[in-house]
Amino acid sequence: MTHLSMRRAGIAVALTALTLGGLAPAAGADPGFRVVADHLNNPRQIVVHDGAVYVAEAGTGGSTCIPDVGACFGFTGSVTRVSGRHARRVQTGMLSINVSEGEGEVVGLDALTFSGGHLFGVVTGACGVSGLPRRVTAQLGKVLKLRGGNSFTAVGDASTIECTTDPDGQGPDTDPYGLAAKGSTFFVADAAGNDVVKIRNARTSVATVLSRTGQPVPTSLAFGPDGALYIGTLNFEAGPGGAGVFRLAPGSHTATLYAGGLTAITGIAFGPHGRLLVSEWTTGFDQNGPSPNGDVVSIPWGGGTRGRHVLGAGVLHFPGGVGVSDGAVYVSNWSIAAGQDGPFGPGNHGQLVRFGLDD
Repeated sequence: MTHLSMRRAGIAVALTALTLGGLAPAAGADPGFRVVADHLNNPRQIVVHDGAVYVAEAGTGGSTCIPDVGACFGFTGSVTRVSGRHARRVQTGMLSINVSEGEGEVVGLDALTFSGGHLFGVVTGACGVSGLPRRVTAQLGKVLKLRGGNSFTAVGDASTIECTTDPDGQGPDTDPYGLAAKGSTFFVADAAGNDVVKIRNARTSVATVLSRTGQPVPTSLAFGPDGALYIGTLNFEAGPGGAGVFRLAPGSHTATLYAGGLTAITGIAFGPHGRLLVSEWTTGFDQNGPSPNGDVVSIPWGGGTRGRHVLGAGVLHFPGGVGVSDGAVYVSNWSIAAGQDGPFGPGNHGQLVRFGLDD
């Protein structure tokens, strides 16, 4: 099974568990918890810029289906900007794909970053699919400069290098999912490709391959206070406690483990004093698969286990990303199952929530 197939299988099982279990959001269970934006469409990773929080929304898919692929697409992805208690969509018309013909998972715009004061995003990719409309290929697997409204410009291709050269040797499979920038250079975590690629002046190269034998599944990126690139991994293969955050030193092509003992990481961000915030999409597995319950783990600089504490236990469900701004931690909540009719009612239930940094 490929890296991406593992992730999709886990999500499908988790959705089944939700339906069977009748789970409802536990809003208000934590005194430090506050919803600052609601009714988001599968909210994924977030970025903070000039005091505002930007949320990537993968969208709700669409009704135009791709023959022989089992997926349907639309342009329902977007970006929501949240400042104080005010939220508005500042980017629309982004590619959104229903995987497995509407069985629950949606992929699309999954991560954001700022470079030179401009907002950029990365959209999921695919290998071996031909005959797609130009409107789809303009976004598929690309890093995009988001100009507001439905306007964008592609600045690089994050998927083709995986589809044509298969750097990890485990079969071509691409899912650009995490994004970070340093100056005019972009780094993309290819969750299905098992590597991180670098895009500079529209040219793509491999920054690091995390494994050629296992499936750590890199999902998230952040630059640390030491200038190194940090990489969060999903790693369903290793089970609870098997995920970690890796460190790629400047000029190196080999990432080393920085913080282990984590589960299903979907977002990372650095806060004051080098403290690392890690969103865990789930905190465990049972007979139905991944538990819907997630959290954020706060890790002191150095990556050790001493001094770690947990935020959002009981109120975070499938969190998709994390950011820090003005002494608060922001998390995208219900990163999947948002917009599905089910045990928590009709409509979109994706959220951006806030915790005090010391809660």
